[in-house]
Amino acid sequence: MHFKTNYFFYIILIFLLLAIGASYYRFAVILDYRVLYEADCNPEINSCFVGCEDDLCEYYYYYNYVESNARVLSEVCGENASMCDTSILCDIEGSDCVITYCDKNDLSNECYTQ
Repeated sequence: MHFKTNYFFYIILIFLLLAIGASYYRFAVILDYRVLYEADCNPEINSCFVGCEDDLCEYYYYYNYVESNARVLSEVCGENASMCDTSILCDIEGSDCVITYCDKNDLSNECYTQ
């Protein structure tokens, strides 16, 4: 392949490599993204989502959603954020952590009702 005859291919290849490098830098180096995960929820205190542990839904659990910045979460909890109580309670100072509870008015969600 000669550059003069296939210059379009080389230009696309350069842009593809730049895009891959920029994505790697953003997601792996500076952790510039948000994470959404489930956390345990107490149905006696809050309005919680209901999830099934098996296909027959004999055993169920209560949860809410927690959304946080990946960089702040990594700084506070390390690599294993699922075992970090600070991440579940949204007790991270200086972060824009958000806990989402179940909305009983939204019919698409299955909420626990007492």
